Amino acid sequence: MQDHLRELGVVVEEDLDDPTGPAWWVVLPTGSRHRYDVVLRERLSTATAATVPLLDGPSLVVTRHVADAAAEVLRGRGAHFADTAGNVHLRWPDAVVDVRGRRPPTSEARPTDRPLRAYSPRGQRVTFSLLCDPGTVGESYRTIAERSRTSLGTVQAVLEELQGQGHLLVDGRRRTLHGTRLLFDRWVEAYVVRTAPRLTRARFDSSDHSWWRHADEDLRSDGAVWGGETGAHLLDGFLSPAVATVYSDGLPRQTLLAHRLRKADGVGDVVVRERFWNWPTPAEGHPLAPPPLVYADLVATTDPRCLEAAERLRSGDAVLRRLDLS
Repeated sequence: MQDHLRELGVVVEEDLDDPTGPAWWVVLPTGSRHRYDVVLRERLSTATAATVPLLDGPSLVVTRHVADAAAEVLRGRGAHFADTAGNVHLRWPDAVVDVRGRRPPTSEARPTDRPLRAYSPRGQRVTFSLLCDPGTVGESYRTIAERSRTSLGTVQAVLEELQGQGHLLVDGRRRTLHGTRLLFDRWVEAYVVRTAPRLTRARFDSSDHSWWRHADEDLRSDGAVWGGETGAHLLDGFLSPAVATVYSDGLPRQTLLAHRLRKADGVGDVVVRERFWNWPTPAEGHPLAPPPLVYADLVATTDPRCLEAAERLRSGDAVLRRLDLS
C-alpha cells in the first residue's frame, strides 16, 4: 500500500509515540503533514463502510480492497481511506488525492468473492427472507420459496451455498442460521449494487411534503408499506425524510388518489418500488418494510444523513441487533 501512495507523492510515517492504537503521519505532495488514527479492516463491504466507526480526530480506513460501492459510501461519510490495490481518498484544503477503480490482484481473490446464487437478484430474496426471520430457515423449501417469491430450485441452491459458507448449520433434519452479522453485511452489499437500482416502478411528486404522516390507512388498503427514509423515521423518529419510499405489488392507487400524487417530471419526492417478499405486514403500528430492508435502503443512498440514520438504526432496532449477535 505504501508503495502505491509513494507513487502519488504521498509519504506515510508510523506514529510510534501514540499508545492508544495504530496512527500514521501522512505527508501530502504539497508538503503538509496530517496525523490519522488508523482504522484497520480485513474486509470492507458496503454495509460495513456505512457503519465502520470513525474516531473523533481524522481517521484513515485501511483495508485490502475498497469496492466501488463501498468507496462511494466512505466518500459520502467524509472518510479518508486507502487499500492495498491502490485505491485512495485523501481530502484536505491544500490537496486532494483520489484514485478509483483499481482491482485487487487475482492472487488475493477468494472463493467467497465470486458471484454466488445467494447474492444474485433472485437468491437475495431467499437470503433476505431468512434474515428477516431466521427461524424460518427450518421450514420446508416450499414455504421458504413462497415467502421469498422464488422457485424451489433457487431455495435449494441458496441453502447449499449458505451451508458451504458456514452460514447454515445442519444437524440431521434441523437447520440453523449462523454468522448472521456477516451474512447481513454481504446481503446489503449485494442488494445495494445489484438489486436496489432495479426495483423502482414509478416516481411521483407531492404538493404537501408531509402527506405521508396521514397515509397509513391508505397504504394498508393498497397492501403497501413504507421503506427507505420514511420507514427509518417511523422506526426511530431520527431522520426527517426528504423522499417517501413505498413498497407495493403494483401502483398504490388509493394512496396516489387520496394524496393527489402526480407523476414526476424528474426524480420526484415519492418513489414506488416493487415489493419482493411475501408475508403479511403486522396489523399493529405503521405499515413498514422489514428493518433489514429499511437499513439497506439508507445505505444505498450514500447520503451522509441517511448513513448516520442507518448506523443509529442498526444499533437501536431489535431485529438488526439480533442479527449482529451471531
